[in-house]
Amino acid sequence: MIETTSPLDTQRLATLEDVLGVTLPQDYRGYLLEHNGMGFEKNAFEVFKGEYSIIHHVCRISNDNDYFDLINSYKNGKSIDHEEGRKFLIIADDNVGNDIMLSLAADSFGEVYFYDKDTIGTKCIKLAQSFSEFRSSLFDLQDISVYENTVDEALDKKDLKLLERALQQGYDIENLDNYSRNLLERSVITGDIDLVSCVLECQPQMRSSMSLAEENYISLKKSMHPL
Repeated sequence: MIETTSPLDTQRLATLEDVLGVTLPQDYRGYLLEHNGMGFEKNAFEVFKGEYSIIHHVCRISNDNDYFDLINSYKNGKSIDHEEGRKFLIIADDNVGNDIMLSLAADSFGEVYFYDKDTIGTKCIKLAQSFSEFRSSLFDLQDISVYENTVDEALDKKDLKLLERALQQGYDIENLDNYSRNLLERSVITGDIDLVSCVLECQPQMRSSMSLAEENYISLKKSMHPL
Protein backbone atom coordinates (compact mmCIF):
# COMPACT_ATOMS: atom_id res chain seq x y z
CA MET A 1 0.00 0.00 0.00
CA ILE A 2 1.35 3.43 -0.98
CA GLU A 3 0.75 6.35 1.35
CA THR A 4 1.13 10.01 0.49
CA THR A 5 3.63 11.95 2.60
CA SER A 6 5.28 15.35 2.51
CA PRO A 7 9.02 15.91 2.11
CA LEU A 8 10.89 16.15 5.40
CA ASP A 9 12.81 19.22 6.50
CA THR A 10 16.41 18.73 7.57
CA GLN A 11 15.83 20.03 11.11
CA ARG A 12 13.40 17.24 11.96
CA LEU A 13 15.82 14.71 10.52
CA ALA A 14 18.64 16.21 12.59
CA THR A 15 16.49 15.81 15.72
CA LEU A 16 16.08 12.11 14.99
CA GLU A 17 19.82 11.68 14.40
CA ASP A 18 20.55 13.41 17.72
CA VAL A 19 18.38 10.81 19.47
CA LEU A 20 20.07 7.97 17.58
CA GLY A 21 23.55 9.32 18.19
CA VAL A 22 24.56 8.68 14.56
CA THR A 23 24.12 10.18 11.12
CA LEU A 24 21.87 7.86 9.15
CA PRO A 25 23.16 6.06 6.03
CA GLN A 26 22.96 8.37 3.02
CA ASP A 27 20.51 6.22 1.04
CA TYR A 28 18.02 5.97 3.91
CA ARG A 29 18.58 9.61 4.81
CA GLY A 30 17.74 10.63 1.25
CA TYR A 31 14.62 8.46 1.29
CA LEU A 32 13.37 10.17 4.46
CA LEU A 33 14.05 13.65 3.13
CA GLU A 34 12.17 12.95 -0.09
CA HIS A 35 9.42 10.56 1.03
CA ASN A 36 9.44 10.33 4.87
CA GLY A 37 7.92 6.89 5.26
CA MET A 38 5.91 6.67 2.06
CA GLY A 39 4.98 3.05 1.32
CA PHE A 40 6.78 1.22 -1.47
CA GLU A 41 5.20 0.52 -4.85
CA LYS A 42 6.48 -3.06 -4.54
CA ASN A 43 6.22 -4.48 -1.05
CA ALA A 44 7.06 -8.20 -1.02
CA PHE A 45 10.52 -9.54 -0.14
CA GLU A 46 12.34 -12.82 0.37
CA VAL A 47 13.28 -13.78 3.94
CA PHE A 48 14.76 -17.21 3.22
CA LYS A 49 15.08 -19.00 -0.09
CA GLY A 50 11.49 -19.81 -1.01
CA GLU A 51 9.97 -17.95 1.96
CA TYR A 52 8.52 -14.47 1.54
CA SER A 53 6.88 -11.68 3.50
CA ILE A 54 5.07 -8.41 2.83
CA ILE A 55 5.80 -4.91 4.13
CA HIS A 56 2.80 -3.61 6.06
CA HIS A 57 3.63 -0.38 7.92
CA VAL A 58 6.54 1.92 7.06
CA CYS A 59 7.94 4.06 9.88
CA ARG A 60 8.41 7.82 9.47
CA ILE A 61 9.15 10.99 11.39
CA SER A 62 5.73 11.98 12.68
CA ASN A 63 4.31 15.15 14.19
CA ASP A 64 1.88 12.99 16.18
CA ASN A 65 4.51 10.92 18.00
CA ASP A 66 2.54 7.78 17.09
CA TYR A 67 3.62 4.14 17.26
CA PHE A 68 5.27 4.23 13.83
CA ASP A 69 7.25 7.40 14.51
CA LEU A 70 10.93 6.59 14.04
CA ILE A 71 11.95 7.82 17.49
CA ASN A 72 9.39 5.47 19.04
CA SER A 73 10.44 2.65 16.74
CA TYR A 74 14.05 3.14 17.87
CA LYS A 75 12.97 2.86 21.50
CA ASN A 76 11.06 -0.32 20.65
CA GLY A 77 14.08 -1.68 18.80
CA LYS A 78 16.30 -1.24 21.84
CA SER A 79 14.21 -3.85 23.66
CA ILE A 80 14.66 -6.48 20.95
CA ASP A 81 16.48 -9.62 22.02
CA HIS A 82 19.35 -9.32 19.54
CA GLU A 83 23.08 -9.91 19.66
CA GLU A 84 25.07 -8.12 22.34
CA GLY A 85 26.07 -4.64 21.21
CA ARG A 86 23.80 -4.55 18.18
CA LYS A 87 21.94 -1.31 17.54
CA PHE A 88 18.89 -1.31 15.29
CA LEU A 89 16.33 1.18 14.03
CA ILE A 90 12.99 -0.42 13.14
CA ILE A 91 12.01 1.08 9.78
CA ALA A 92 8.96 -1.08 8.92
CA ASP A 93 7.04 -4.21 9.84
CA ASP A 94 5.52 -7.05 7.86
CA ASN A 95 1.95 -8.30 7.65
CA VAL A 96 2.29 -10.54 10.72
CA GLY A 97 4.12 -8.01 12.93
CA ASN A 98 7.77 -8.95 12.39
CA ASP A 99 10.24 -6.06 12.19
CA ILE A 100 12.40 -4.80 9.33
CA MET A 101 15.41 -3.04 10.84
CA LEU A 102 18.31 -0.86 9.80
CA SER A 103 21.57 -1.64 11.56
CA LEU A 104 23.32 1.29 13.24
CA ALA A 105 26.18 -0.84 14.59
CA ALA A 106 29.68 0.04 13.36
CA ASP A 107 30.43 -3.40 11.89
CA SER A 108 27.13 -3.66 9.97
CA PHE A 109 26.17 -0.02 9.50
CA GLY A 110 23.36 0.47 6.99
CA GLU A 111 22.55 -3.22 6.55
CA VAL A 112 18.90 -4.28 6.62
CA TYR A 113 17.71 -7.12 8.86
CA PHE A 114 14.49 -9.04 9.46
CA TYR A 115 13.50 -9.81 13.06
CA ASP A 116 11.32 -12.93 13.24
CA LYS A 117 9.39 -12.81 16.50
CA ASP A 118 8.11 -16.37 16.18
CA THR A 119 11.43 -18.13 15.59
CA ILE A 120 13.28 -19.84 18.43
CA GLY A 121 17.02 -19.26 18.20
CA THR A 122 18.48 -16.89 15.62
CA LYS A 123 15.94 -14.15 15.10
CA CYS A 124 17.89 -11.49 13.16
CA ILE A 125 18.15 -12.41 9.49
CA LYS A 126 20.16 -10.26 7.11
CA LEU A 127 18.13 -9.12 4.10
CA ALA A 128 20.43 -6.70 2.29
CA GLN A 129 23.75 -4.87 2.45
CA SER A 130 22.00 -1.50 2.31
CA PHE A 131 18.61 0.19 2.27
CA SER A 132 18.99 0.84 -1.46
CA GLU A 133 19.68 -2.83 -2.11
CA PHE A 134 16.67 -3.80 -0.02
CA ARG A 135 14.37 -1.43 -1.95
CA SER A 136 15.61 -2.73 -5.29
CA SER A 137 14.98 -6.34 -4.19
CA LEU A 138 11.27 -5.76 -3.48
CA PHE A 139 8.81 -7.33 -5.89
CA ASP A 140 5.12 -7.05 -6.68
CA LEU A 141 2.73 -9.12 -4.58
CA GLN A 142 0.83 -9.94 -7.76
CA ASP A 143 3.78 -11.99 -9.00
CA ILE A 144 1.97 -15.23 -8.25
CA SER A 145 4.77 -17.38 -9.68
CA VAL A 146 6.89 -16.72 -6.58
CA TYR A 147 4.11 -17.88 -4.27
CA GLU A 148 3.24 -20.76 -6.55
CA ASN A 149 6.78 -22.09 -6.24
CA THR A 150 6.51 -21.88 -2.45
CA VAL A 151 3.18 -23.72 -2.43
CA ASP A 152 4.53 -26.38 -4.80
CA GLU A 153 7.44 -26.97 -2.44
CA ALA A 154 5.15 -27.11 0.61
CA LEU A 155 2.92 -29.71 -1.03
CA ASP A 156 5.81 -31.77 -2.40
CA LYS A 157 7.56 -31.88 0.99
CA LYS A 158 4.30 -31.97 2.97
CA ASP A 159 5.66 -28.98 4.86
CA LEU A 160 2.79 -27.58 6.94
CA LYS A 161 4.74 -24.58 8.24
CA LEU A 162 5.74 -23.50 4.73
CA LEU A 163 2.15 -23.79 3.51
CA GLU A 164 0.88 -21.76 6.47
CA ARG A 165 3.47 -19.06 5.71
CA ALA A 166 2.36 -18.85 2.06
CA LEU A 167 -1.29 -18.52 3.10
CA GLN A 168 -0.46 -15.83 5.69
CA GLN A 169 1.39 -13.90 3.02
CA GLY A 170 -1.65 -13.70 0.78
CA TYR A 171 -1.55 -16.74 -1.50
CA ASP A 172 -5.01 -17.11 -3.07
CA ILE A 173 -6.35 -20.62 -2.45
CA GLU A 174 -8.52 -20.30 -5.56
CA ASN A 175 -5.43 -20.13 -7.83
CA LEU A 176 -5.44 -23.02 -10.29
CA ASP A 177 -2.43 -25.13 -11.25
CA ASN A 178 -1.67 -26.40 -14.76
CA TYR A 179 -4.33 -29.08 -14.31
CA SER A 180 -7.03 -26.59 -13.22
CA ARG A 181 -6.91 -27.75 -9.60
CA ASN A 182 -7.17 -25.28 -6.73
CA LEU A 183 -5.25 -25.56 -3.49
CA LEU A 184 -7.80 -27.69 -1.66
CA GLU A 185 -7.85 -30.27 -4.42
CA ARG A 186 -4.07 -30.29 -4.59
CA SER A 187 -3.75 -30.72 -0.82
CA VAL A 188 -6.15 -33.68 -0.89
CA ILE A 189 -3.96 -35.37 -3.51
CA THR A 190 -0.98 -35.26 -1.12
CA GLY A 191 -2.84 -37.53 1.31
CA ASP A 192 -1.75 -35.32 4.20
CA ILE A 193 -4.67 -34.51 6.51
CA ASP A 194 -2.81 -31.64 8.21
CA LEU A 195 -2.31 -29.86 4.88
CA VAL A 196 -5.96 -30.33 3.94
CA SER A 197 -7.12 -29.06 7.34
CA CYS A 198 -4.86 -26.02 7.00
CA VAL A 199 -6.51 -25.05 3.70
CA LEU A 200 -10.03 -25.66 5.01
CA GLU A 201 -9.39 -23.60 8.13
CA CYS A 202 -7.97 -20.76 6.04
CA GLN A 203 -11.22 -20.27 4.16
CA PRO A 204 -13.98 -22.56 5.43
CA GLN A 205 -16.66 -20.85 3.33
CA MET A 206 -15.20 -22.41 0.21
CA ARG A 207 -16.41 -25.88 1.26
CA SER A 208 -19.82 -25.56 -0.36
CA SER A 209 -18.22 -24.91 -3.74
CA MET A 210 -15.74 -27.74 -3.39
CA SER A 211 -17.96 -30.75 -2.72
CA LEU A 212 -15.87 -33.20 -4.72
CA ALA A 213 -12.65 -32.30 -2.93
CA GLU A 214 -14.37 -32.50 0.44
CA GLU A 215 -15.78 -35.94 -0.34
CA ASN A 216 -12.27 -37.09 -1.18
CA TYR A 217 -11.01 -35.60 2.07
CA ILE A 218 -13.63 -37.47 4.11
CA SER A 219 -12.79 -40.71 2.32
CA LEU A 220 -9.13 -40.13 3.05
CA LYS A 221 -9.78 -39.67 6.77
CA LYS A 222 -11.85 -42.85 6.90
CA SER A 223 -9.17 -44.86 5.14
CA MET A 224 -6.47 -43.63 7.52
CA HIS A 225 -8.61 -43.88 10.66
CA PRO A 226 -11.10 -46.73 10.08
CA LEU A 227 -13.88 -47.21 12.60
